[in-house]
Amino acid sequence: MTNENVSVSVHESMARFRASLLRRASAVAWVVLIIVGYQAVRVTVDEDGTQLFTQPEFFVPMACLAGLLILSTAIRWDRIMRSSAAPWAATGWLLGLIAGITALAVIPDLQQTAEPILYGIAAVSGLLLAWWAHALVTVIIALAIGLISFTLGEANQAIDVLAQIVVIFVVAAATALV
Repeated sequence: MTNENVSVSVHESMARFRASLLRRASAVAWVVLIIVGYQAVRVTVDEDGTQLFTQPEFFVPMACLAGLLILSTAIRWDRIMRSSAAPWAATGWLLGLIAGITALAVIPDLQQTAEPILYGIAAVSGLLLAWWAHALVTVIIALAIGLISFTLGEANQAIDVLAQIVVIFVVAAATALV
């Protein structure tokens, strides 16, 4: 084994790690989509038997998330993560996930299933993104948590929402230190 095979730049190593993480995160996101879909199939929203999965507030964000995941499954993350567009591509992917999950989490029957996913996204972003992108994603997730709480009327006490936001920042800080 020659020395040039061993010496790999930090950028190349991180690009491979990030591409691998994005591929795995895409696979896990499919599982999450299936779980949220299953939860929606179980929920009846009206007395006449209307199912949640037939409602636009469910199937529009679900279809958008499915489209994002189809795209992220087909993308060559290895090539993108080696380019200068890597932080923007990964940030855009995470922001798309955050938007879709937040849209699902404001549905009362899906909040308990969808909201914890945002905590997972905060953890993954610390491993995946540059510090500035991770900070941006963390702030967006904190705003999403606040939006979900206020939309569902669970923000009776601001201290409850503040506690959730602090947890998001702690999770984000912990993974950023890894």
